[in-house]
Amino acid sequence: PRIELAACANSTTAMARLVIGGRGPGLDGLQQSLAALGGRTLRAVRVTVRDAADAPARGARVHVVSADGMRYLTRATVDDMGVATLHIPAGEAVRAMAWRQGDPPCALTDLPASMDALSVRLGATGTVALTVRDGATMQGMPVRVQITPETGDAPTVPNNYGENVPGAGRVHTLFPQDGVASVSVPPGRWRVVVARGFEYTLFNEVVTVTAGQRTEVNATLRRVVDTTGNLCGDFHIHTHRSPDSGDPARMKLASGAADGVEVMARSEHEVVADFQPLVEEMGLTPWVRGLTSLELTTFVWGHFGVFPLTPRPSEPNGGNFTWAGRTPAQVFGDVRARPEDPVLIINHPRGGAAGAYFDAAGYNAMTGEVRNPQLWDDRFTVVEFFNDTSFEENVTSGRIQDWFSFLSRGRQVFSVGSSDSHGINPNSPVGYPRTCMALGTDDPRMATPASVATAVRTGRSTIYGGVYLTAEAVGTGTTAGPGQTLMGAGAEARLRVTVQAPPWVTVNTLDLYVDPRPGTTAPTQRITLTPAMADPSNPTLRYRGELTVPVATAGSYVILAANGGDLAPLYPGKRAFGATNPIFLRR
Repeated sequence: PRIELAACANSTTAMARLVIGGRGPGLDGLQQSLAALGGRTLRAVRVTVRDAADAPARGARVHVVSADGMRYLTRATVDDMGVATLHIPAGEAVRAMAWRQGDPPCALTDLPASMDALSVRLGATGTVALTVRDGATMQGMPVRVQITPETGDAPTVPNNYGENVPGAGRVHTLFPQDGVASVSVPPGRWRVVVARGFEYTLFNEVVTVTAGQRTEVNATLRRVVDTTGNLCGDFHIHTHRSPDSGDPARMKLASGAADGVEVMARSEHEVVADFQPLVEEMGLTPWVRGLTSLELTTFVWGHFGVFPLTPRPSEPNGGNFTWAGRTPAQVFGDVRARPEDPVLIINHPRGGAAGAYFDAAGYNAMTGEVRNPQLWDDRFTVVEFFNDTSFEENVTSGRIQDWFSFLSRGRQVFSVGSSDSHGINPNSPVGYPRTCMALGTDDPRMATPASVATAVRTGRSTIYGGVYLTAEAVGTGTTAGPGQTLMGAGAEARLRVTVQAPPWVTVNTLDLYVDPRPGTTAPTQRITLTPAMADPSNPTLRYRGELTVPVATAGSYVILAANGGDLAPLYPGKRAFGATNPIFLRR
């Protein structure tokens, strides 16, 4: 409740009590400590869990709720003998159940106040055993595996049981680093989807599982999208070091590697943190480069990505930035003064003043003016216009109009695309979308934090959300890509454009924007992409061609965007797209 403090009083007020579950492991140990603190008496109950073959159900958890099911009481994990001891209110009748991911859950079983022991059994299962190989090397690699029932619903438990269930109808979402996995599922028909992000083909088949039997699934994925010289990164990834995320860092890294994300920044709220030591510990260095970063999280005027940073163990939260009672100009100045020369990204610029800088400052895209000038420092060059959203969604929301408003007034502002992933389950994957940077290498081990920051702040990148779009302006003996300027273009400039997507992704349109004004929603030119436009010898190449664009006397800029369909079955509900950063043209 609200606490009133006298002005200038030198007083101490108790606001919270920290209770440590020292009487046993997990939630049940904490419940015992809380009961002792409150003078409540608990009784011990021994629960034995067996599987369908009458073997100890190792890894299963026992959940206990009140007799009416309205109050969650406690849980514990069974030991190697399939036994868990739980502590529940003395004299109270309760209900208990056992749960193990992939097994049919047993029904809630009554446990009267007079009973101190219970035996339960899980339902029958079969095994799906997967082996996934790279079609070029025939070696294992990190992949995403999703298993869903072909009919009916996947077994699950209520959210308040605390189980990290896959959600979205899946019984399993796995990220095996070597492409090998074995999991239990109930008997029946199951759809198995195996993927490695946007650059590879996808395995999507239905298998029949029999109780007590092993079903072998062998999949070969081929890399079909050519991203030579580019590495693709996500600069906005939360783990359980952030108070609003429950994902372990290992899970985040395994999932990003499985989905083909090659550069990953650990952007915790107000904590400078690094993925790279864990990348090395997990053996992911051939696949991922980790970055030290943080999300500078104010409660009044926005959130900001900052990388690279070197942790400062002697300072609060590893050396984050003090923002309370200070202006953006002061805080951004502190960022720019850091010796690491970090890039500052305006994260999710719209969506409410506390977390969105443009809303806090009252930026008006039509006029270029701000309502709260004391909050406006316009020396930024990078904005996260694509935050778990497609190009078309950003046109609808107005974020693209914000981008156009800066460019049309001569500000070279570049975009990144990041996931802002807080919870992989059920549907916040790392790497949708991602930013692909022209670093001149395909090996994450060759990327440096400084080279990544330079590519981002200079716009030498494209946004990749399932459609890989490349473009360059062509002059006499010279070219210019995203973030660059083509000099001597003349009154008209030529653009070389390619659109790539794996066979499981639908691509519908290619849009060209030339000098769009504030408020613009329609592209300067739209090309409808049909299957007939694909290269017959390489169906991944959906479009290759040259476009001619006018160049204004004062100079012009162009942005291209490709738009597609739903990214199911990999990321259901996400829209396929690709976009370039601006290419600048001078006569």
